[in-house]
Amino acid sequence: MDSSKFKRNSVIIIIILVVLIAIIIYVAEMMKDPEFEIGDILFIVTTLSGIFAVWYEFRKTKKLNQAVFITGLNNDFINSDKITHIYSVLYNARENGLYDAYLEKRKNQKEGKSYLDEEDIVKFNSYLNFFEVIYLLFERKFINFGVINELFSHRFFLICNDPVVQDLKLVKRKDHYNNIYSLHRLWRKYRLKKGLKIHYEESCLSAFYD
Repeated sequence: MDSSKFKRNSVIIIIILVVLIAIIIYVAEMMKDPEFEIGDILFIVTTLSGIFAVWYEFRKTKKLNQAVFITGLNNDFINSDKITHIYSVLYNARENGLYDAYLEKRKNQKEGKSYLDEEDIVKFNSYLNFFEVIYLLFERKFINFGVINELFSHRFFLICNDPVVQDLKLVKRKDHYNNIYSLHRLWRKYRLKKGLKIHYEESCLSAFYD
């Protein structure tokens, strides 16, 4: 179980126990009152039940809205022809050996053959812009890595840790992509802390900011 989730659940249990103890003490004191009536207990129980129900619905609605929001982001990604095209090109480059060949050339300080053409270079701006939005949402605390990591982490590191993309854009024009660098730094730190691997770490963008 996620440690933060465990702590959150523990806090909820403690709060419930504290409330129950307070109710027991309060009822015990009330029973000493000669004007005490069973209806008083029912009123307290009913009121607290209503408060708990509102709290529970709030939590459930919050999770539902969050799920709808993330689904919307996913649809924005998969319904963009430009983004899905670049995703396919980058992914296929890893499958057909072009990625490894380019990376090997770069390690030997030689110019490798790019698997992105001029049309692709224009399109992958849409891909990067999508994650610019993700970063702004993260900064404004609309989302967190616990919510987006499973669905979007591979998609993010696929482009950021791609050597061709780095050479053509991310490193060459580093000052234009401050948000991407910030998101990469934070997301990488999150995954390392969770003991999760960094996708395509052999060409990690962190080499250009660590």
